[in-house]
This record gives sequence, structure tokens and C-alpha cells, in this order.
Amino acid sequence: MCEIDPSLSSATDMPTSAALDVDVHDIAWTLDAILGSGNVLPQYGDLERDEAALSTFLVALLPAVQTATDRMDRGTPEWYRRQSTCDRTRKQWQRGLGDGLRSAHQQVVELAMCCRHLLAYYKADCERGTGQQRG
Repeated sequence: MCEIDPSLSSATDMPTSAALDVDVHDIAWTLDAILGSGNVLPQYGDLERDEAALSTFLVALLPAVQTATDRMDRGTPEWYRRQSTCDRTRKQWQRGLGDGLRSAHQQVVELAMCCRHLLAYYKADCERGTGQQRG
């Protein structure tokens, strides 16, 4: 597991947790379950549960990835890709599920895709040493 020092978090509108301890395997398993659900629409309650799980992951991943992105050379292609992902994730997250089943399903899928991108950045940051390995 990779643990990000919460004192390094940049100021964002999103909440941060006291210990940004991320279980990448749990997140990956949940994302695979959500994104591999097929064409059958789940019950609205299941979508609410999935959104809550994704929000928990985003509380940890988004500030960690934003912090690492803030340390990059601003304006480079990699910085732009990462910053765009962070911005798009914030916007998508703020939308909420809505009332319709199809739109709620699409929202959960979009959040899962955002989370998948953030997880990839997070894992790369841990491998590069931007994150702190728990010991």
C-alpha cells in the first residue's frame, strides 16, 4: 500500500481524510465489478451504494493525485492530462445521481472511469516515490 502524507495535500473543495491510506486492490476490484456489470441496469439502491463506495475512494485518491500533479512542471502534456482528469472528476462527482435509473447508472459508470484514471496515476506516483510507502 502507498500512503500519501496528508500534510502535502493541496487545498481543494473536496474533503480529505486524516490518513490517505488507499487499498489499490480493493478499489480495482470494485471498479471491475461496476464497469463489468454488463447491459442490465442495476437497482437504484445498488447505484447509490456504488456511488458511496466511489466517493470514499475519491476522497483519498483525488487530493493525493492533485498534490502530485501540483508538483509537476505546469503546462507539460503530462501535467495537462492529469489536471484535466482531476478537474473532470470534481465536476462529475458534484453532479450526483439524479432521479432517473439510466442517468444514475451512467453517472456511476462515469465516476468509476474517473476513479480508474486517478488510481492509475496514484499507483504510478507510488512507484516513482511521490507517495510514501508504508513500512
